[in-house]
Amino acid sequence: MSQFFSGALDPTWPHVVLISGTILGGALVGLGVILEAPKLLSVATLSVFVGILIEAACTLLLFGFDEGISTAQQRTIEQLLAKRRLSFEQKERIAAAIGHFQPTKFVLVTVPEAEPWDFAMDIAATLRSHGWDWLPCPPSSSLGFVKPMDDRPTACTSILDHIEFNASPQQEKLARALGAAIEDKSIVGMDDVRYVIGSNHPTMVIMVGTKR
Repeated sequence: MSQFFSGALDPTWPHVVLISGTILGGALVGLGVILEAPKLLSVATLSVFVGILIEAACTLLLFGFDEGISTAQQRTIEQLLAKRRLSFEQKERIAAAIGHFQPTKFVLVTVPEAEPWDFAMDIAATLRSHGWDWLPCPPSSSLGFVKPMDDRPTACTSILDHIEFNASPQQEKLARALGAAIEDKSIVGMDDVRYVIGSNHPTMVIMVGTKR
């Protein structure tokens, strides 16, 4: 019972037993009323019978609705706790998206936390494998920076909760193609991709923030 009330049990069998018990209990009540009714075919008896059917249907629908909400919440929690990584399909999309353009230079900006840092490194490594030139964080930048333990360039640091591409008007199509390849609306942390296009961004800036 302690496991039951603490939520430690697998929910499948408790749901089956409790829903079945609810329906059985309602059916027994209805059966008792019908058996005691002076007239089997009457408005009162019919009302009891229809009421039992409605109660059973609504009970099943309510539990199904609650289960759907619980599943969605659990999926969101799992995604918030999981580390983001580019999937094979995303890497394939990136290769196809940027293959129509000349490799370019980029600066990386991330949040100084393990999860966004690792995801930013994953994106940068993928772009470098396609000939892109990863530039270190400019010394003149007002942002802080972090240095990988190896010979990879430094990355600027900031505070943001989304993925963002800053690019010049000439690089807008490339930035949007890359962003679309990374974006995945079904994954928390990959569902919010933004773009800032302006002449003050001669070098593309790829910003990777936290999930929320």
